[in-house]
Amino acid sequence: MSNKKAIFLGAGDGGDIEMFFEEYGTDWDVFAIEAHPTRVSRIRKKFKSTVEVLQVAASTSYGSM
Repeated sequence: MSNKKAIFLGAGDGGDIEMFFEEYGTDWDVFAIEAHPTRVSRIRKKFKSTVEVLQVAASTSYGSM
């Protein structure tokens, strides 16, 4: 585990993560937070085990969707 961490809140399909790796290298612990199941699957497929994907939503209020 690296001492460098990056968190992508609302990671989408992982495009920003790709750009991040190109700019800063791959020696980071990357966490992708994304609620949409299809997008979560795409991120997991695209990055295999190099990105930890959390299928959760973040909000400023309580509730459910």
